[in-house]
Amino acid sequence: GGGTIQTPPNLEGSLVFYAATIEVGQNFLRTLTVTNSGQATAIGLQNPRTDYGTATVNVASGSTSYPSWSTTLVGGQTIVYSLTMTATTPGVFWQTRTLTGRDINTGTTVYSGPFTSNVVTILEKPALQGSLTAYRPGAGAQAHLGQAFLAMLTVTNTGGVTAANV
Repeated sequence: GGGTIQTPPNLEGSLVFYAATIEVGQNFLRTLTVTNSGQATAIGLQNPRTDYGTATVNVASGSTSYPSWSTTLVGGQTIVYSLTMTATTPGVFWQTRTLTGRDINTGTTVYSGPFTSNVVTILEKPALQGSLTAYRPGAGAQAHLGQAFLAMLTVTNTGGVTAANV
């Protein structure tokens, strides 16, 4: 009997963080695109990652990968996995991913990567501190009802980004 000969799975991937510069506490979208451009189905798929940089990120509260991770990818199929991330500490952050699996026909291991995401810069939030000083020229700190006085508001930003509309 004859059978169809298929080309082996050919795994391809890309990883994108939809943020360039954000602040600690802000959320951003991550997409992982996985393609099998071969004909045979890839089974047992895994996508180990390595984190790099000085910043940290976590999966956002209540967020799960959409769709859920599939360990099978038929020939010609592409799946885009989306996940919301939260920036947790300042610095820079990026990841690499590697795709691994097996050819459903031969059991041979197939892999792709590593492929690298873009770099996300995470800044400390603005941190405003203020002080108010009232002064009446010639009278020190005393002012009486109806008298003019000078008020001076000093605002300092000790955070890592510019505070707008202060």
